[in-house]
Amino acid sequence: MGASNAGKSTLLKQCKLIVEGGISQNFLANTQELIYANILRTFVRISQVASEYFIEFKTIENNQYSQELMELGYLSSRRALELYTDMLHEKNISFWNDPTLQQMLTEPAYCIIADNLHYFFDPKNHERIRPSEYVHSSKAEMEQDYIAVSVSTCGTTNASNMEFNDRNLFIHDFGGAQLERKKYARVIDMIGDVSAMVFCLSLVCYDRQVSVTDDMNQLEDAMQLFGELLLAYHAKPWKWVVLLTFEDLLEQKLIHSPFGKYVANYTGTNTATSVIEYLTETLTKTYEKFKTDTVLQVRSIHLLDTEQAKSVLDAVL
Repeated sequence: MGASNAGKSTLLKQCKLIVEGGISQNFLANTQELIYANILRTFVRISQVASEYFIEFKTIENNQYSQELMELGYLSSRRALELYTDMLHEKNISFWNDPTLQQMLTEPAYCIIADNLHYFFDPKNHERIRPSEYVHSSKAEMEQDYIAVSVSTCGTTNASNMEFNDRNLFIHDFGGAQLERKKYARVIDMIGDVSAMVFCLSLVCYDRQVSVTDDMNQLEDAMQLFGELLLAYHAKPWKWVVLLTFEDLLEQKLIHSPFGKYVANYTGTNTATSVIEYLTETLTKTYEKFKTDTVLQVRSIHLLDTEQAKSVLDAVL
């Protein structure tokens, strides 16, 4: 569980990779189109925001491309695959590297979330994902791509019948949007026998608003959700594990968005270590208001690191 964009579905995909010894070809078959859909949908949104705020990109070519992107509107993953060519990929590399776009990604007022694009436009990946080259990707590379693509969860995704350490796992991924939370109680009652609650909290959400009409930032929303879950289910004999996700992006984020600027009662230094310590302490204090018989496990994690994901399964079991 956790708020939106906290990495819950990414963790579920990692669990499938670990437990099944790889991702099946059926799942990998759609990975390429999902990559291109992630890229184009994000760039369309960035272009729309730039137009709304009268922001110009650094080159004439990128401004022209931004206009072309807005004309695309919403794209299905299949349509994204049809449109995506090597020439379009070159435009996207230029667009991604535009200083104005990079600045926009650091500005919380624009509410643009593109955490997974850092992976796809990493120098070791951006050449490999172009259409003419992707066919040569290894299965291991495609598995990492599958884990990195973002797909919104509506309702509950159930990954059942997975065996790990001689135990049969039923893992349920709950959508984190506020409208989805109304379904939690009913679904948990239907599940019945729950052994552990894994709560994902993004380390890079502290400067983002829940919505353009809501002054609450996403960290406050996530903390509030954690408290609500404890209030509702503290009597249950579950293990509680909190994962502080996107650890790999936090250090760079802090350079542009100081943590203390958005979290009023924070007095620590503007370092990843201090922020993680603060969140761990805050979460633990909240937990101990409801439960004193067990210890809350809090750990930071890089979601694309399979070994770190494996340690989560070990902790839960």
